Amino acid sequence: MIACDDYLVENNRTICHEQQTIAKAKKEKKAELCDTLTGNKESCRYEVIVSQGMEAEDIKMCETLPEEYRVSCHNEIIQHQAITNKDVELCKKLISSSEDENLEQDFCKEEVQFQIEETQNSQQESETIQE
Repeated sequence: MIACDDYLVENNRTICHEQQTIAKAKKEKKAELCDTLTGNKESCRYEVIVSQGMEAEDIKMCETLPEEYRVSCHNEIIQHQAITNKDVELCKKLISSSEDENLEQDFCKEEVQFQIEETQNSQQESETIQE
């Protein structure tokens, strides 16, 4: 992997350093690291808050974000909970942000159903191997 300082073009070095900072902020769940960025500060904060919210299963964390990020944050955390818990009912808590009011909920339900089927298939394969 190439080190950021090995890039010849200054803009590429800057982008590389910013991507590393965003990854570090997300991994360490420290939104304050986003303040060191020259651009993408809000996007970085969004990623950190969503990551924290998913881990804590707490959509209230989204309230710390600017208004334009809150619905998306809320929906990402709810969808993560629905998939993790294999609970289609949680998909009903998604907030529609498109013309098709059911788009987000339908997508969530499909993802949850896929996870349920994958789990069932894995269990069946394990049982077949053990026999």
